[in-house]
Amino acid sequence: MSYVQIVFLALVYGVNLLTLVFIIFDTRNASKALGYMLLVITVPIVGPLIYFSIGVNYRQRRIYNKKLRVTRREERQFYNQMVKQTRQLAQNPPPELAGQSDMVNLLLNESQAILSFNRAQLLLNGEEKFPRVLAALAAARHHIHLEYYIYEDDRIGNQIKDVLVAKAREGVKVRFIYDAFGSKDLSSGFLRELHRAGVEVHPFSRIYFVFAASR
Repeated sequence: MSYVQIVFLALVYGVNLLTLVFIIFDTRNASKALGYMLLVITVPIVGPLIYFSIGVNYRQRRIYNKKLRVTRREERQFYNQMVKQTRQLAQNPPPELAGQSDMVNLLLNESQAILSFNRAQLLLNGEEKFPRVLAALAAARHHIHLEYYIYEDDRIGNQIKDVLVAKAREGVKVRFIYDAFGSKDLSSGFLRELHRAGVEVHPFSRIYFVFAASR
């Protein structure tokens, strides 16, 4: 085998490997990903060309990149506002920050500006947290946006669900996002009850399974 052939094969294998990695991380639909991977493996040169021609949603990528630019611009504007407010607090600290000017300046120097007109309370465990969560949900009048990585169909989970259902029936706009992996044990009946009450329920990073059978 000549040197040119070795280089050519190395390039082909390298392109195929990079394409396979790209497919794994870029294609959300598992069945499509499996199909494209088989195509790349069985047809080394043509497979990657076909995938990058029809398998990549370039329009969606442009939309995502545009949204990302807008988000980053808004983040910069928000951060500049935070810095401005923090500097104002350092110059004219309210009574709550009396004697804390060094801490405010430290936060500024560490790019961790703070906002005024807010409150924070440390909750050490579930016994302290969930009663306050339930009370805050019950007091909602306009909207509820709830997001959880791990949400379980247990006593607390059902108490929160009952409040969400009740508030949705009262006309409050209720949205619930849960992680499809962390909350994989949520039953269809649990989610169906939320849907029927008018709660917008969306799983994050939905899990797909591909079943293959051979004879």
